[in-house]
Amino acid sequence: LQDNSVLNLYETKEGNIWALLNNGLDCITVTSPITTIYEGASLYDVVLTENEMYLATNQGVFFSNSPNASQPDFIKVQGLEGQAWTMGTFKGDVLVSHNKGLFKIDQTRVEQIGDMNGIWKVIPLKGRPNQFLAASYSGLYVLSKEANSNWKVLRKIEGFEESSRDIRESEKPGTFWICHGYKGVFRVRLDEDYTKMTSFEHFTTQNGLNIPYNVNVFVWEGNTVFTTNDGIYTYNSEENEFQPFAQLNKILDPSKNTRTLFQDGDKTWFVQDDEAGYFLTKDSNPKLETGYFLPFKGEFNQGMECIIPIGSDRVLLGTKKGLYLDDLTYSSQNLSATTIISSAKYVTEEGEQNWIPLENGDQIQLNNKTNSILFNFASPNMQKGIDVQYAYKLENADRDWSDWQFEPFKDYSHLRPGNYMFKVRSRSMLGIEGEEASLRFQILPLWYQTNWAVAGYILIGTLVFILVGRVIRNQIHEENQKHLEDERKEKKLLELELKQLKLEAEKDKISRDKSVLEENVIYKSKELANYTMLLVKKKEIFAEILEDIKEVRKVVRNEMSRKKLQQIFSKLNQHAIGEEYTNVFEANFEHVHSDFFKSLKEKFPDLSQRELRLCAFIKMNLTNKEISPLLNISVRGVETARYRVRKKLNLEHDENFIDFLESIERSASVE
Repeated sequence: LQDNSVLNLYETKEGNIWALLNNGLDCITVTSPITTIYEGASLYDVVLTENEMYLATNQGVFFSNSPNASQPDFIKVQGLEGQAWTMGTFKGDVLVSHNKGLFKIDQTRVEQIGDMNGIWKVIPLKGRPNQFLAASYSGLYVLSKEANSNWKVLRKIEGFEESSRDIRESEKPGTFWICHGYKGVFRVRLDEDYTKMTSFEHFTTQNGLNIPYNVNVFVWEGNTVFTTNDGIYTYNSEENEFQPFAQLNKILDPSKNTRTLFQDGDKTWFVQDDEAGYFLTKDSNPKLETGYFLPFKGEFNQGMECIIPIGSDRVLLGTKKGLYLDDLTYSSQNLSATTIISSAKYVTEEGEQNWIPLENGDQIQLNNKTNSILFNFASPNMQKGIDVQYAYKLENADRDWSDWQFEPFKDYSHLRPGNYMFKVRSRSMLGIEGEEASLRFQILPLWYQTNWAVAGYILIGTLVFILVGRVIRNQIHEENQKHLEDERKEKKLLELELKQLKLEAEKDKISRDKSVLEENVIYKSKELANYTMLLVKKKEIFAEILEDIKEVRKVVRNEMSRKKLQQIFSKLNQHAIGEEYTNVFEANFEHVHSDFFKSLKEKFPDLSQRELRLCAFIKMNLTNKEISPLLNISVRGVETARYRVRKKLNLEHDENFIDFLESIERSASVE
């Protein structure tokens, strides 16, 4: 109480007591299901025996030998000051995992086990009834309870140095799952003697965990499950990956972080996003019971929540403020509460405030200059001394109900003209829900928002639509005409381009044909020259044969033989190769190279016919020896003739004769 001077008392119909004090007024909640066991420290764990209760807090360990009293007296255990993390009963002894190490405690007597520092928790080992594993800030230790009832640290596990606050032995003895706060999930295998680590696996996002941090490991219905920020998973050893556990994800919201999960009797207890609750494990359609624990939302120590069920109808809850006992048999079904909208007012654009009458159940009409509306609400017959929360929704403005909040008011501003219904509901932190209240109202439209104005807008809009339609049609027609004209121009351009392409193709064909003809000319010229040289050779051989016959005729004495030789000689003279082949060669050669000769003659008129033919032979790349019989002169004569021609053509000594003649031919072709 605020004051020990009580002037008067008043009992409510709910059984609570109002106390009129000398300096104030207090409400004593007699019927509350929540009992304060201990306050004054942040509570992490509890060990409850038949006659004793131990508390692990951030300020040390506290002990009471009257746990069944409504207000137990606690004694601070000396030597265990500071952060105590967890406690447990092992082989009849209470062990405390402390920031300073591991301790055995018997009421106020304290005995340290080993010289370890920073112990998170102690867990039993499967198949080893007298051995236990201590998880520390930096590795694992094996403990043993000896025959003389003394505890002994046997060894530290070699090869593993990680912090192991969240550890659980898997189905296979010697294999442990360890969840690190920010490094992810480890699976550690120990040897048969529990002396060293033989296998270490580190699981991250590559193994199916979308977020490998804030992971916790629990056992539910015989399954090892892992709770994360995006749902609950199990490990598939065959595929070596974590997979969503549908059975629990259908019950618990996978978008929330489940930090605590354990079974006790027919219930499964959990903490999700700082909200505690339970559901019936075997129920075909489990319902989450969270209303009992609303007063403790956000009060648990994150990651080390303390929930200790006592039987089936009571539970101890350790929070940042202390330890509380919650009675689950408390029923709020017979308690009724109402929610009322106590007042409402609106403010105009000019700042004028107007109260809205709430007595009339009809829809209220508000000024079209309304700038904001404020609603005040309450739950007057809700159980006193218990905080009340409210949720609200404005139909035609809010999509969903608001989150639960403690403020008993809500204001809206800049609402559009229209019909609205404001709804509000209440609930106490004991889970009692009040009846819903509602208020209908209408914000009148401005003159330009009335039906007549809308009709005028429609008429004007129709006329504008018609005019715009005509303008658009005219524009479309003009665009079509322009498009047709552009198409005609493009078509004409395409036709011109096609003609140009045809002309270029024909020009290319003529050029190719000309090249072929030129090649044929060169080929024919060479053939003609070769044929001529062949005739020259035959003429020389023919002359040699005649000379040989003459010599033979002189030495032959037989008249018959002489006569026969004379006949042969006469026949050979009759068919002797004359000079007419030369005339034929020159006539054809000049015809083939007429353009070349013409161009060369025009540029160098002093050149003789023989010199022109020499230029043609040189352009054909014939050697002096090949040219000699064609011009019927010696090789030396050809060299002399070449010299004279170079001089007439004004060629320097280093200029190529053939390149010069080809340039003459190219210029003739261009012309």
